[in-house]
Amino acid sequence: YDSNLPVWLCADFNRIPQCMALVQVSTARNGLKRYIVFDEIFTKEAITTEQTQKAVEALRKWGIDRVLLAGDNTSNQKSGNYGRTGRNDWDYVRQVLEENNISYKNELDIQNPKRKIRVDKVNNVIYAGERGERRLLINTRCENAIKDYMYSIVDDKGKICSYFNHL
Repeated sequence: YDSNLPVWLCADFNRIPQCMALVQVSTARNGLKRYIVFDEIFTKEAITTEQTQKAVEALRKWGIDRVLLAGDNTSNQKSGNYGRTGRNDWDYVRQVLEENNISYKNELDIQNPKRKIRVDKVNNVIYAGERGERRLLINTRCENAIKDYMYSIVDDKGKICSYFNHL
């Protein structure tokens, strides 16, 4: 964790278990972005407010009082999916952060990119390219994030094509 860099609170809501990560973005030697996952918030069964409260506890442990919000935008569209209309998961996250005096800035896109674009972007970060510098660093304490990426290389049709640990 580098106290001079902003912290991103990243979330994926449409999963069980609930997963959030604390991430920082820096510049690698090759000039590209480097993503550093330094902590994860993982619970097998939690609603969004409970999960966010655990994120607040992690933020306090690190001495962090402001975050950038990023991640799953599926529930940000207020479409009534997941049996809910009006408020969405990000509304609940923002509420819990406000109640705990954690300031935030939304860095959420209007919608999630299409699957192939998401996969291509992740693959480009995992595979460092010609210069070979790692662009995705995950702290060893983040066991669930590591497991999530172990089998994430897919072809252009979304089929898993790599079964090795590439981290």
